[in-house]
Amino acid sequence: MKFGGIDVGQSVHFACVIDLAERRLLMAPAELNTHAVVDWMKQKCPDSIAIDSPTGPNTGILRAWAAARSKFGMQTDRRVAEFMLYISGVYGTPSALPSNGTRAWMGAGFGLYRALQQGLGMSVDLGDGGGQLLETHPTYAFKACLGHQSLSEVGLGERFNCDPERILRPKRKTLGSNQRQQLLALALEELEIPVTPEHRRQWQQRIDWVDATICALIAAWRNYFPKQIRAVGDSREGSIWLRFPEQVFLLSNALPVTKINRKSQSAFADPGDIRPNACILRLGVCGPAGMNQEDTINCALLAAQEEGQLWFPIGVARPGQIVERLETDNWWFCAAWAGTIRLRSRVVRVATIPTEFPPSPPPNGCPNVWTKDGSLATSSCWIQLDGDTLEDVAWEVHQFQTWQHGAWRNGFGQGQTALVRGVVPE
Repeated sequence: MKFGGIDVGQSVHFACVIDLAERRLLMAPAELNTHAVVDWMKQKCPDSIAIDSPTGPNTGILRAWAAARSKFGMQTDRRVAEFMLYISGVYGTPSALPSNGTRAWMGAGFGLYRALQQGLGMSVDLGDGGGQLLETHPTYAFKACLGHQSLSEVGLGERFNCDPERILRPKRKTLGSNQRQQLLALALEELEIPVTPEHRRQWQQRIDWVDATICALIAAWRNYFPKQIRAVGDSREGSIWLRFPEQVFLLSNALPVTKINRKSQSAFADPGDIRPNACILRLGVCGPAGMNQEDTINCALLAAQEEGQLWFPIGVARPGQIVERLETDNWWFCAAWAGTIRLRSRVVRVATIPTEFPPSPPPNGCPNVWTKDGSLATSSCWIQLDGDTLEDVAWEVHQFQTWQHGAWRNGFGQGQTALVRGVVPE
Protein backbone atom coordinates (compact mmCIF):
# COMPACT_ATOMS: atom_id res chain seq x y z
CA MET A 1 0.00 0.00 0.00
CA LYS A 2 1.12 3.56 -0.72
CA PHE A 3 0.33 6.78 1.08
CA GLY A 4 1.01 10.30 -0.10
CA GLY A 5 1.73 13.58 1.63
CA ILE A 6 1.64 17.12 0.22
CA ASP A 7 2.85 20.34 1.80
CA VAL A 8 0.91 23.16 0.14
CA GLY A 9 2.36 26.48 -1.03
CA GLN A 10 0.71 29.36 -2.82
CA SER A 11 2.40 28.55 -6.14
CA VAL A 12 4.28 25.25 -5.64
CA HIS A 13 3.83 22.14 -3.52
CA PHE A 14 6.12 19.50 -1.97
CA ALA A 15 5.11 15.86 -2.30
CA CYS A 16 6.23 12.41 -1.18
CA VAL A 17 4.86 8.87 -0.98
CA ILE A 18 5.41 6.12 1.60
CA ASP A 19 5.42 2.66 0.03
CA LEU A 20 4.67 0.16 2.82
CA ALA A 21 5.00 -2.85 0.51
CA GLU A 22 8.58 -1.98 -0.46
CA ARG A 23 9.34 -0.17 2.82
CA ARG A 24 10.63 3.04 1.27
CA LEU A 25 9.99 6.77 1.19
CA LEU A 26 9.76 8.35 -2.25
CA MET A 27 10.31 12.10 -2.55
CA ALA A 28 9.28 14.18 -5.55
CA PRO A 29 12.31 15.37 -7.56
CA ALA A 30 11.51 19.04 -6.88
CA GLU A 31 8.73 21.36 -5.82
CA LEU A 32 5.80 21.07 -8.23
CA ASN A 33 2.88 23.21 -9.33
CA THR A 34 -0.66 21.87 -8.95
CA HIS A 35 -0.80 20.22 -12.39
CA ALA A 36 2.62 18.58 -11.95
CA VAL A 37 1.92 17.30 -8.45
CA VAL A 38 -1.30 15.64 -9.68
CA ASP A 39 0.65 13.97 -12.50
CA TRP A 40 3.37 12.79 -10.06
CA MET A 41 0.77 11.31 -7.71
CA LYS A 42 -0.89 9.56 -10.67
CA GLN A 43 2.39 7.81 -11.40
CA LYS A 44 2.81 6.68 -7.77
CA CYS A 45 -0.82 5.51 -7.31
CA PRO A 46 -1.22 6.20 -3.56
CA ASP A 47 -4.21 4.72 -1.72
CA SER A 48 -4.76 7.98 0.16
CA ILE A 49 -3.10 11.40 0.49
CA ALA A 50 -2.83 13.68 3.53
CA ILE A 51 -2.58 17.37 2.66
CA ASP A 52 -1.37 20.38 4.64
CA SER A 53 -4.38 22.56 3.85
CA PRO A 54 -8.00 23.02 4.87
CA THR A 55 -10.47 21.37 2.53
CA GLY A 56 -12.62 24.51 2.32
CA PRO A 57 -13.74 27.66 4.21
CA ASN A 58 -15.34 27.50 7.62
CA THR A 59 -19.13 27.34 7.51
CA GLY A 60 -19.89 29.37 10.63
CA ILE A 61 -20.43 26.43 12.97
CA LEU A 62 -18.06 27.81 15.62
CA ARG A 63 -19.58 31.29 15.34
CA ALA A 64 -23.07 29.91 15.94
CA TRP A 65 -21.89 27.80 18.87
CA ALA A 66 -20.13 30.78 20.50
CA ALA A 67 -23.12 33.09 20.00
CA ALA A 68 -25.49 30.56 21.59
CA ARG A 69 -23.26 30.52 24.68
CA SER A 70 -22.56 34.28 24.75
CA LYS A 71 -18.86 33.69 24.12
CA PHE A 72 -18.44 36.99 22.31
CA GLY A 73 -14.77 37.49 23.17
CA MET A 74 -13.40 34.49 21.27
CA GLN A 75 -12.14 34.38 17.69
CA THR A 76 -14.82 32.71 15.57
CA ASP A 77 -13.39 33.30 12.08
CA ARG A 78 -12.03 29.75 12.09
CA ARG A 79 -13.31 26.20 11.98
CA VAL A 80 -14.23 23.95 14.88
CA ALA A 81 -11.09 21.91 14.04
CA GLU A 82 -8.81 24.86 14.75
CA PHE A 83 -10.66 25.81 17.92
CA MET A 84 -10.32 22.23 19.21
CA LEU A 85 -6.55 22.35 18.67
CA TYR A 86 -6.07 25.91 20.01
CA ILE A 87 -5.12 27.23 16.55
CA SER A 88 -5.97 30.90 16.15
CA GLY A 89 -5.01 34.15 14.45
CA VAL A 90 -4.07 33.95 10.78
CA TYR A 91 -3.81 30.18 11.10
CA GLY A 92 -7.59 29.82 11.36
CA THR A 93 -9.61 29.11 8.22
CA PRO A 94 -11.83 32.08 7.27
CA SER A 95 -15.37 31.89 5.94
CA ALA A 96 -14.47 34.06 2.95
CA LEU A 97 -10.98 33.50 1.63
CA PRO A 98 -9.05 36.68 0.75
CA SER A 99 -7.36 36.82 -2.65
CA ASN A 100 -4.15 38.06 -1.05
CA GLY A 101 -2.54 38.27 2.36
CA THR A 102 -1.31 35.71 4.86
CA ARG A 103 -4.15 33.24 4.28
CA ALA A 104 -4.28 33.42 0.48
CA TRP A 105 -2.26 30.18 0.22
CA MET A 106 -5.35 28.31 1.45
CA GLY A 107 -7.00 29.06 -1.88
CA ALA A 108 -4.22 27.08 -3.58
CA GLY A 109 -5.01 24.24 -1.19
CA PHE A 110 -8.71 24.31 -2.08
CA GLY A 111 -7.75 24.15 -5.76
CA LEU A 112 -5.37 21.27 -5.13
CA TYR A 113 -8.15 19.18 -3.55
CA ARG A 114 -10.33 19.79 -6.60
CA ALA A 115 -7.48 18.89 -8.99
CA LEU A 116 -6.72 15.66 -7.11
CA GLN A 117 -10.40 14.71 -7.07
CA GLN A 118 -10.63 15.16 -10.83
CA GLY A 119 -7.23 13.73 -11.72
CA LEU A 120 -7.11 10.72 -9.36
CA GLY A 121 -10.82 10.02 -8.89
CA MET A 122 -10.48 10.40 -5.12
CA SER A 123 -13.00 11.92 -2.71
CA VAL A 124 -12.39 14.27 0.20
CA ASP A 125 -12.61 12.88 3.74
CA LEU A 126 -14.05 15.60 5.99
CA GLY A 127 -13.54 13.50 9.09
CA ASP A 128 -15.92 10.57 8.76
CA GLY A 129 -13.38 8.17 7.23
CA GLY A 130 -15.15 8.02 3.89
CA GLY A 131 -12.59 9.49 1.50
CA GLN A 132 -9.00 9.24 0.33
CA LEU A 133 -7.97 12.92 0.52
CA LEU A 134 -7.58 14.05 4.10
CA GLU A 135 -6.37 17.16 5.86
CA THR A 136 -3.62 17.31 8.45
CA HIS A 137 -1.53 20.03 10.06
CA PRO A 138 2.23 19.31 10.14
CA THR A 139 3.03 21.36 13.25
CA TYR A 140 0.26 19.77 15.27
CA ALA A 141 0.99 16.33 13.83
CA PHE A 142 4.50 16.66 15.29
CA LYS A 143 3.18 18.10 18.54
CA ALA A 144 0.70 15.26 18.99
CA CYS A 145 3.57 12.77 18.78
CA LEU A 146 5.03 14.39 21.91
CA GLY A 147 1.92 13.99 24.05
CA HIS A 148 -1.39 15.74 24.63
CA GLN A 149 -3.95 16.77 27.21
CA SER A 150 -7.67 16.71 26.46
CA LEU A 151 -10.59 18.75 27.75
CA SER A 152 -14.25 18.26 26.94
CA GLU A 153 -16.08 21.28 25.49
CA VAL A 154 -19.86 21.11 25.82
CA GLY A 155 -21.54 20.84 22.43
CA LEU A 156 -18.31 20.36 20.47
CA GLY A 157 -16.43 17.39 21.93
CA GLU A 158 -12.81 17.07 23.00
CA ARG A 159 -10.20 19.82 22.77
CA PHE A 160 -6.57 18.75 22.51
CA ASN A 161 -3.58 20.59 23.93
CA CYS A 162 -0.82 18.95 21.88
CA ASP A 163 2.74 18.96 23.25
CA PRO A 164 1.67 20.34 26.66
CA GLU A 165 5.31 20.47 27.82
CA ARG A 166 6.09 22.73 24.83
CA ILE A 167 9.03 20.63 23.71
CA LEU A 168 8.78 21.38 19.98
CA ARG A 169 10.66 24.47 18.79
CA PRO A 170 9.57 26.65 15.83
CA LYS A 171 10.28 24.90 12.56
CA ARG A 172 12.37 27.73 11.07
CA LYS A 173 14.81 27.46 13.98
CA THR A 174 17.70 25.01 13.67
CA LEU A 175 16.66 23.05 16.75
CA GLY A 176 13.03 22.94 15.66
CA SER A 177 14.00 21.59 12.25
CA ASN A 178 16.33 19.01 13.83
CA GLN A 179 13.59 17.91 16.24
CA ARG A 180 11.19 17.31 13.38
CA GLN A 181 13.78 15.35 11.39
CA GLN A 182 14.48 13.22 14.43
CA LEU A 183 10.76 12.53 14.86
CA LEU A 184 10.50 11.56 11.18
CA ALA A 185 13.40 9.14 11.55
CA LEU A 186 11.77 7.53 14.60
CA ALA A 187 8.40 7.29 12.87
CA LEU A 188 9.86 5.77 9.69
CA GLU A 189 11.92 3.32 11.75
CA GLU A 190 8.66 2.26 13.44
CA LEU A 191 7.39 1.35 9.95
CA GLU A 192 10.74 -0.31 9.07
CA ILE A 193 11.47 2.30 6.41
CA PRO A 194 15.14 3.35 6.15
CA VAL A 195 16.13 7.02 6.05
CA THR A 196 18.64 7.65 3.27
CA PRO A 197 21.20 10.46 2.91
CA GLU A 198 19.05 11.85 0.08
CA HIS A 199 16.06 12.08 2.43
CA ARG A 200 18.14 13.98 4.97
CA ARG A 201 19.53 16.26 2.26
CA GLN A 202 16.03 17.25 1.15
CA TRP A 203 14.79 17.69 4.72
CA GLN A 204 17.72 19.97 5.48
CA GLN A 205 17.33 21.87 2.22
CA ARG A 206 13.70 22.92 2.78
CA ILE A 207 11.47 22.49 5.82
CA ASP A 208 8.62 21.95 3.34
CA TRP A 209 9.98 18.45 2.61
CA VAL A 210 9.81 17.72 6.35
CA ASP A 211 6.17 18.82 6.43
CA ALA A 212 5.35 16.74 3.34
CA THR A 213 6.83 13.65 5.01
CA ILE A 214 4.78 13.99 8.19
CA CYS A 215 1.70 14.39 5.97
CA ALA A 216 2.48 11.06 4.27
CA LEU A 217 2.98 9.49 7.70
CA ILE A 218 -0.47 10.66 8.80
CA ALA A 219 -1.99 8.95 5.75
CA ALA A 220 -0.02 5.77 6.47
CA TRP A 221 -0.81 5.84 10.19
CA ARG A 222 -4.53 6.05 9.45
CA ASN A 223 -4.18 2.62 7.88
CA TYR A 224 -1.45 1.23 10.15
CA PHE A 225 -2.62 2.54 13.55
CA PRO A 226 -6.38 3.15 13.11
CA LYS A 227 -7.07 3.20 16.87
CA GLN A 228 -4.52 5.98 17.43
CA ILE A 229 -5.73 8.27 14.64
CA ARG A 230 -8.35 10.95 15.30
CA ALA A 231 -10.17 13.38 13.03
CA VAL A 232 -10.39 16.56 15.12
CA GLY A 233 -13.18 18.90 14.10
CA ASP A 234 -16.66 18.79 12.60
CA SER A 235 -17.23 16.67 9.50
CA ARG A 236 -19.71 19.21 8.17
CA GLU A 237 -16.84 21.60 7.35
CA GLY A 238 -13.62 19.56 7.60
CA SER A 239 -11.43 17.91 10.23
CA ILE A 240 -7.71 17.70 10.92
CA TRP A 241 -6.33 14.17 11.15
CA LEU A 242 -3.68 13.53 13.82
CA ARG A 243 -2.13 10.54 15.51
CA PHE A 244 -2.20 10.40 19.31
CA PRO A 245 0.26 7.54 19.97
CA GLU A 246 -0.16 5.25 22.97
CA GLN A 247 3.49 5.92 23.82
CA VAL A 248 4.85 9.36 23.00
CA PHE A 249 8.00 9.76 20.94
CA LEU A 250 11.09 10.68 22.94
CA LEU A 251 13.59 13.17 21.55
CA SER A 252 17.26 12.91 22.49
CA ASN A 253 19.38 15.98 23.30
CA ALA A 254 16.49 18.34 22.62
CA LEU A 255 15.79 21.24 24.94
CA PRO A 256 12.12 22.15 25.38
CA VAL A 257 10.78 25.36 23.92
CA THR A 258 9.55 26.27 27.34
CA LYS A 259 9.86 24.50 30.60
CA ILE A 260 8.31 24.83 34.03
CA ASN A 261 11.05 25.50 36.55
CA ARG A 262 9.75 25.13 40.07
CA LYS A 263 13.08 24.49 41.77
CA SER A 264 13.61 26.83 44.68
CA GLN A 265 16.14 29.56 43.99
CA SER A 266 15.91 31.31 47.35
CA ALA A 267 19.68 31.51 47.95
CA PHE A 268 21.05 34.67 46.33
CA ALA A 269 24.51 36.14 46.54
CA ASP A 270 25.43 38.48 49.39
CA PRO A 271 23.65 41.82 48.98
CA GLY A 272 26.90 43.60 48.19
CA ASP A 273 27.56 41.25 45.27
CA ILE A 274 24.09 41.31 43.78
CA ARG A 275 23.89 42.51 40.19
CA PRO A 276 20.52 42.92 38.46
CA ASN A 277 20.10 40.70 35.40
CA ALA A 278 16.48 41.23 34.34
CA CYS A 279 13.85 43.77 33.36
CA ILE A 280 10.57 42.54 34.82
CA LEU A 281 7.26 43.75 33.39
CA ARG A 282 4.30 43.55 35.77
CA LEU A 283 1.29 42.91 33.55
CA GLY A 284 -1.85 44.92 34.24
CA VAL A 285 -5.44 43.72 34.18
CA CYS A 286 -6.02 45.34 30.78
CA GLY A 287 -3.14 44.47 28.48
CA PRO A 288 -2.55 44.73 24.70
CA ALA A 289 -5.79 44.76 22.66
CA GLY A 290 -7.73 44.47 25.93
CA MET A 291 -6.17 41.11 26.82
CA ASN A 292 -5.89 40.03 30.43
CA GLN A 293 -2.61 38.82 31.90
CA GLU A 294 -3.05 35.14 31.05
CA ASP A 295 -4.09 35.96 27.46
CA THR A 296 -0.92 38.03 27.06
CA ILE A 297 1.35 35.21 28.24
CA ASN A 298 -0.45 32.68 26.05
CA CYS A 299 -0.16 34.93 22.99
CA ALA A 300 3.60 35.14 23.45
CA LEU A 301 3.89 31.37 23.80
CA LEU A 302 1.67 30.84 20.76
CA ALA A 303 3.76 33.22 18.66
CA ALA A 304 6.88 31.28 19.68
CA GLN A 305 5.46 28.19 17.96
CA GLU A 306 4.82 29.93 14.68
CA GLU A 307 6.89 31.39 11.89
CA GLY A 308 8.08 34.97 11.87
CA GLN A 309 9.58 37.27 14.45
CA LEU A 310 8.39 37.15 18.05
CA TRP A 311 7.52 40.62 19.36
CA PHE A 312 6.11 41.52 22.78
CA PRO A 313 4.42 44.85 23.66
CA ILE A 314 5.72 46.87 26.59
CA GLY A 315 2.86 49.07 27.74
CA VAL A 316 4.93 51.68 29.52
CA ALA A 317 5.19 55.34 28.55
CA ARG A 318 8.86 55.74 29.46
CA PRO A 319 10.94 52.59 28.77
CA GLY A 320 14.05 54.36 30.12
CA GLN A 321 17.26 52.31 29.96
CA ILE A 322 15.53 49.23 28.59
CA VAL A 323 17.39 49.30 25.25
CA GLU A 324 20.83 49.31 26.87
CA ARG A 325 19.91 46.71 29.46
CA LEU A 326 18.18 44.25 27.14
CA GLU A 327 20.24 44.67 23.96
CA THR A 328 23.70 45.68 25.16
CA ASP A 329 23.92 44.15 28.63
CA ASN A 330 21.92 41.04 27.62
CA TRP A 331 19.56 41.17 30.60
CA TRP A 332 16.60 38.81 30.73
CA PHE A 333 13.15 40.15 29.90
CA CYS A 334 10.51 38.73 32.25
CA ALA A 335 6.73 39.12 32.43
CA ALA A 336 4.86 38.68 35.71
CA TRP A 337 1.36 38.77 37.10
CA ALA A 338 -0.24 37.95 40.47
CA GLY A 339 3.21 38.26 42.06
CA THR A 340 4.67 35.40 39.99
CA ILE A 341 7.12 35.58 37.06
CA ARG A 342 5.53 33.60 34.24
CA LEU A 343 7.82 34.13 31.24
CA ARG A 344 11.41 35.04 30.50
CA SER A 345 13.51 35.42 27.35
CA ARG A 346 16.60 37.07 25.96
CA VAL A 347 15.92 40.00 23.64
CA VAL A 348 17.05 40.46 20.04
CA ARG A 349 16.19 44.15 19.79
CA VAL A 350 13.94 46.91 21.10
CA ALA A 351 11.76 49.15 18.91
CA THR A 352 10.45 52.34 20.51
CA ILE A 353 8.02 54.91 19.07
CA PRO A 354 8.79 58.61 19.67
CA THR A 355 6.37 60.16 22.15
CA GLU A 356 4.97 62.57 19.53
CA PHE A 357 3.62 59.63 17.52
CA PRO A 358 0.73 57.32 18.46
CA PRO A 359 1.38 53.71 19.52
CA SER A 360 1.89 51.31 16.60
CA PRO A 361 0.95 47.68 15.80
CA PRO A 362 3.66 44.99 16.02
CA PRO A 363 6.52 45.34 13.53
CA ASN A 364 6.46 43.47 10.21
CA GLY A 365 7.18 39.75 10.40
CA CYS A 366 5.31 39.22 13.67
CA PRO A 367 2.71 36.41 13.75
CA ASN A 368 -0.76 37.95 13.96
CA VAL A 369 -1.55 36.74 17.47
CA TRP A 370 -1.87 40.10 19.23
CA THR A 371 -5.58 40.45 18.46
CA LYS A 372 -8.77 40.18 20.48
CA ASP A 373 -12.32 40.76 19.29
CA GLY A 374 -10.91 42.07 16.01
CA SER A 375 -8.73 44.64 17.80
CA LEU A 376 -4.99 44.66 17.03
CA ALA A 377 -2.62 45.52 19.87
CA THR A 378 -0.61 48.73 19.66
CA SER A 379 2.27 49.87 21.83
CA SER A 380 4.89 52.60 22.08
CA CYS A 381 7.55 49.97 22.73
CA TRP A 382 7.91 46.51 21.20
CA ILE A 383 10.68 44.07 22.07
CA GLN A 384 11.73 41.19 19.83
CA LEU A 385 12.16 38.06 21.94
CA ASP A 386 14.66 35.31 21.17
CA GLY A 387 12.48 32.24 20.64
CA ASP A 388 15.37 29.89 21.41
CA THR A 389 15.62 31.23 24.97
CA LEU A 390 11.91 31.73 25.72
CA GLU A 391 10.84 29.92 28.87
CA ASP A 392 7.46 29.43 30.51
CA VAL A 393 8.37 29.64 34.20
CA ALA A 394 6.53 29.89 37.50
CA TRP A 395 8.86 31.73 39.88
CA GLU A 396 7.32 32.58 43.24
CA VAL A 397 8.38 35.51 45.43
CA HIS A 398 11.20 33.59 47.13
CA GLN A 399 12.83 32.84 43.74
CA PHE A 400 13.57 36.37 42.55
CA GLN A 401 14.37 39.82 43.92
CA THR A 402 13.58 43.40 42.92
CA TRP A 403 14.95 46.74 44.07
CA GLN A 404 12.61 47.97 46.84
CA HIS A 405 13.20 51.02 49.04
CA GLY A 406 16.97 51.00 48.72
CA ALA A 407 17.57 47.24 48.99
CA TRP A 408 17.17 43.98 47.10
CA ARG A 409 14.15 42.15 48.50
CA ASN A 410 12.18 39.05 47.51
CA GLY A 411 9.18 39.51 45.21
CA PHE A 412 7.57 42.85 44.44
CA GLY A 413 7.08 45.83 46.71
CA GLN A 414 4.44 48.50 47.18
CA GLY A 415 4.45 51.46 44.82
CA GLN A 416 6.80 49.95 42.22
CA THR A 417 6.47 50.91 38.57
CA ALA A 418 5.24 48.45 35.91
CA LEU A 419 8.81 47.84 34.69
CA VAL A 420 11.36 47.06 37.40
CA ARG A 421 14.91 45.81 37.70
CA GLY A 422 15.30 42.35 39.12
CA VAL A 423 17.55 39.40 39.90
CA VAL A 424 16.31 36.08 38.49
CA PRO A 425 17.83 32.58 38.33
CA GLU A 426 20.27 32.09 35.47
